[in-house]
Amino acid sequence: MEINWKLHMFDLEMMDVCVVFPGIVSRKRVCIVTKRKQLLVTSRGGKNVKLYNITNGCVDAIIKTGYTTDINDVVVNDPGTLVAVGVDEGPIVLMDLVTYSRMYEISNSARYGDYFASYMLFTRDSTRLLFSADKGLESGEQRSDNVDHLFCWDIEHNKEIY
Repeated sequence: MEINWKLHMFDLEMMDVCVVFPGIVSRKRVCIVTKRKQLLVTSRGGKNVKLYNITNGCVDAIIKTGYTTDINDVVVNDPGTLVAVGVDEGPIVLMDLVTYSRMYEISNSARYGDYFASYMLFTRDSTRLLFSADKGLESGEQRSDNVDHLFCWDIEHNKEIY
């Protein structure tokens, strides 16, 4: 729940606010609770991710994307150990939520176009990341309007599979 740009956790059984998180909520308002008892939000400027501990409200970490543009999309794997962040008109940045570090980025504007990562999904075993890219189809000398393509990325080997 957001009140006056502050994020509050509300206990539905007690009908009371149990934690008020420090800092200001980003205008993007991305909030995901992981299975590791952490709340992942975009930072105040919307350019990095911040991890809160949901038991005490303290900041566990801030992980920088390395970009000055806003975060558009965020997806966390099922165990809450990896996050994929789609940066506005930029790459997908993969981050490790255990070591609180930036792993690498997926970027290739020649291959994926300038607009990709509008849809992202980790496989259940967290070995692959599926993402979409808006790209034209080329046939001979004609180029079609952009259409969504689906790509699969091998996280361990840092390469596209298909």
